[in-house]
Amino acid sequence: MAITINGTGSITGLTAGGLPDGSVVASDLASSLDLTGKTVTLPSGTGGKILNVAEVQITSTSTHISNGSHTRFAAMDSTYTTQQTGSKVLVIFNFMASNDNTGGDASVKLFRKIDSGTASEIYVNPSLVGGTTSAYLANFRGNGVYDGGVRNSFVILDNPGHTAGDVLTYEHHWRTESVNNIRLNYGAQTADGRHGTAISTVMFLEVAA
Repeated sequence: MAITINGTGSITGLTAGGLPDGSVVASDLASSLDLTGKTVTLPSGTGGKILNVAEVQITSTSTHISNGSHTRFAAMDSTYTTQQTGSKVLVIFNFMASNDNTGGDASVKLFRKIDSGTASEIYVNPSLVGGTTSAYLANFRGNGVYDGGVRNSFVILDNPGHTAGDVLTYEHHWRTESVNNIRLNYGAQTADGRHGTAISTVMFLEVAA
């Protein structure tokens, strides 16, 4: 087919890859590419590449009590919308928490929900010790420094089995021994400038399949 330059400024008859090598430079390209509504397929061999990074900041100050059973502490929820089907998600939890009872035990389980589905516990240890239950934090008692607060970090590489555009919700279900409260983002003292109110964060790094 002959190459034709039309009066509208368009070119017809040019085959894919028909431009000479080096004839298009960076300054000839658009500064941005709108991929809204389009599906981008990565070439083979790109597994492990970071597709997207997002952060959730939790600034609320909240308390949670659950006498004898694991229940959801909704203030600790965090969500992420996936970019690619079948990818993995590296999640970095970084929470500031305290326990207001010097003798009250507490433990926490991690749950994940896909869109409006049922939340399921993840990172379950099948090898329990004695009469314990699986949890990602074995015990969080309020004695000593813990009553003032501790920054709890937890890193997972999750493989949810989702499709692109699904919303992943990560929940923390706490069990407290009796009347002790788990406090988010603050410690035992609140009336003195020596004590601070903190921010908790959750970082999401989506990794190509």
